Amino acid sequence: MNKISNEEHFALLDELEISYNLIIKGLKEIQNFNDYDKFYFLPLQLLSQGIERFLKSYFCLYYFMENNSFPKIDTLRSFSHDINQPIKLILEKYFKSYDREQYKLDLAFINHNQNLKEFLNILSYFGSGKGRYYNFNIITGNKTQNNYVIEQFKIFENTLMKQNNLYLEMFDEKHNQVVNEFVIKEIVKIVEKFVCAISRQFIFNNYNFELTPFVLNNFLSFGMMHEGDFGKNKY
Repeated sequence: MNKISNEEHFALLDELEISYNLIIKGLKEIQNFNDYDKFYFLPLQLLSQGIERFLKSYFCLYYFMENNSFPKIDTLRSFSHDINQPIKLILEKYFKSYDREQYKLDLAFINHNQNLKEFLNILSYFGSGKGRYYNFNIITGNKTQNNYVIEQFKIFENTLMKQNNLYLEMFDEKHNQVVNEFVIKEIVKIVEKFVCAISRQFIFNNYNFELTPFVLNNFLSFGMMHEGDFGKNKY
């Protein structure tokens, strides 16, 4: 069996460190939101890139374990910046639930949580360029499928409020800060739970290995989280 070369090893470590830091900084920017200052673009940029790179790193490692070689660059390029494509492939081929309850909960969250699906769709749309370059698409007359991703983010925030009967309270000055803090916490929890579910696959050796060192320095803190931990960290 081929071994991961030193050059490949350090490239993967670097990529996972990059993705980890992008995700952490994205969560920090979400937590920096307040009633008067919401710069949506930055956390979207950080989280879309961070999660995309994390998923592609995960795919590369598990592909290696199955095929004794890394995928070709064209395979990664075929994903483009659509986060949902590597997720679909990972769940189909490289995600193990065994007979342990926590893994079943992780899988159910990724497959069925509608808030997660909607947020990942927002990140994917942003990452695709249609969202990132909305203004340039307007300027250059390229209006095909040109939706304003910031508006999608705001609609998502409103959905979280409505799900928890907080929408009307947003317009009450006495409560809008509390509502804003609740929404921020919910978004952070969604991202944490998703990254945790993926990280746990590495950490608890669902495939023998050599892979564990790739996340112990970066994603261990996520992989060790459980239901009562989400939304409590200050980034």
